[in-house]
Amino acid sequence: MSYLSTQAPGVYVREIPSGVRTIVGGATSITAFVGGAARGPVDTPTSVSGFGEFDRIFGGLHRHSPMSQTLRHFFANGGGQALVVRVVNTGEGITLTPGPGLTGAAGVERFEVEIQNPAAASFSLIIRGLDADGEPVAGVEGNATINLASAEADIEGIDLSGDALVAAEMPSGSPSVPAAGIIASAPNSGGTQTLVLGPAPATSRVRIGNLLLEAASPGRWGDRLTASVNRDDAPAGTFNLVLQELDADGNVAQEEAHLGVSHQEAHPRFLTRVLAGRSGLGRVASATFGAPADTSARAFLGGTDGSPPEPGDLLGSDVEPRRGMYALRHADLFNLLCLPRDGWEVGEATDRTFWQTAMTFVESERAFLIVDPPNEWTTGAAAATAASSFSVRSSNAALVFPRVRAANPLDDGSPTEFPPCGVVAGIIARTDSRRGLWKAPAGIDAVARGIIEPTATLTDIQQGTLNRYGIDAFRTFPVYGTVLWGARTLEGADEQASDWKYISVRRLALYIQENLVRGTQWAVFEPNGEALWAQLRLSVGGFMQTLFEKGAFAGASKSDAYVVECNAQTTTAGDIDRGVVNVIVRFAPLRPAEFVILKIQQMVSQAG
Repeated sequence: MSYLSTQAPGVYVREIPSGVRTIVGGATSITAFVGGAARGPVDTPTSVSGFGEFDRIFGGLHRHSPMSQTLRHFFANGGGQALVVRVVNTGEGITLTPGPGLTGAAGVERFEVEIQNPAAASFSLIIRGLDADGEPVAGVEGNATINLASAEADIEGIDLSGDALVAAEMPSGSPSVPAAGIIASAPNSGGTQTLVLGPAPATSRVRIGNLLLEAASPGRWGDRLTASVNRDDAPAGTFNLVLQELDADGNVAQEEAHLGVSHQEAHPRFLTRVLAGRSGLGRVASATFGAPADTSARAFLGGTDGSPPEPGDLLGSDVEPRRGMYALRHADLFNLLCLPRDGWEVGEATDRTFWQTAMTFVESERAFLIVDPPNEWTTGAAAATAASSFSVRSSNAALVFPRVRAANPLDDGSPTEFPPCGVVAGIIARTDSRRGLWKAPAGIDAVARGIIEPTATLTDIQQGTLNRYGIDAFRTFPVYGTVLWGARTLEGADEQASDWKYISVRRLALYIQENLVRGTQWAVFEPNGEALWAQLRLSVGGFMQTLFEKGAFAGASKSDAYVVECNAQTTTAGDIDRGVVNVIVRFAPLRPAEFVILKIQQMVSQAG
């Protein structure tokens, strides 16, 4: 409130704040997916609102990316917003150092490594020199065979051809045999060069003079890029850079024209900054460079997809720079988490640790994890037998059995088995938008779209056993098709008697927690007295009243549905001395009707 001068007679208006700070509920079903992808930023949470956007940023479906398929199922089942974290395999590879016969050869702009004849523990490699147009230079090539089973820790002096020697440094442990194809590339500066044959994807590059460009992200997709330089209508001292991405038929799929860019860092159109801020195709790889000469389109080379990410890559690291799952700490909000994998074994301690680590993470983020079923559960009988000893438990997680079978566009529509987490997340998102997150995401409305069938069939007795131990299921019924038939968390076993037995109850509590934490930040450092307490009661009470009016709570009246307390009884003088204000929020959740019991009795007519 601003105070106005009242020296002159007249009418004055002063605005007085109401003291009520409204808490507006946030999103309920933003789903985070962590996994491999064909392209796109690595270890960076990226929001996508449809599969077309995922296709543009991350390259769409990929044979070695379960995440890409689960995202397709997520959007098909009603998912609206996803956070995608692309991860790559960070395991060690075999380091190759080409000798002077290659690096010192005339006309060699870059060199590449091609893998041939991969076997169980051996492979053949070819190293060849390439000219400025990416064509092989005659006579600058060598080959060798490496046997991993008999290799020492370091192999030196592999004779490629004459004096073209290469030193191969083996990583500790047992390196995997690289896949066939061109898997590594590097520019030739005439000095010692290094190429790594390993699981990590490589980034495509092209050199124009001393300007070294690379694809915006690692992956074989970058080999479809071309770059050209011209000075058509460019201001003096600048040049134009044109980047193109070609499709499989060699046609231009997309093009970027960066006009009037400069090699000088002080220039407002410095190329490095322009590409970093505006390009979805390329980046400048060299720290300093001069003005490149005009040139026709030159192809990028050397991109590889690497090996599929391992479970450890999905989890990543919680130390800056955060990787994998922990990169989501940089996201503002996510509600659900999917870590799609091709399979996991209950008997493997590392797999159990994987899911327990993920559960600990979502608990700290007030999110909910969807766990895919283990490999051993191939039939309803096997799942029911193993359910009692299943020990991977959390109130912030749910497991749905079995996996799902769906048409695979990468295999001409052939039925393929997929992890179900994307389908489940889509059903949850659809239920949230239609009915609210207090409605259990199960029942005849929870139809699984875009799948052919579950990979296993359950009887009522087997489903009853799974349900007793807090494991949900897909069931197929006449007319309705395949539906999600179960609404319990992984702390929903009958023996646990948990307050968080049901998915809808747990997610509603997490939603309330998240929004109250966000909506009461203003109270920090406010004077701790009745005025603050009254404001908190109004703000929190208004939020709870909104949920009550939407039907989120049990009880016919608000006094039966929720209670908000913040007064001298909740916050004592001792609390005030410690700088603490206590707000107590109680609510009566709506629990799903799991068992509908119809009682039918025959009426017996009375004589007379």
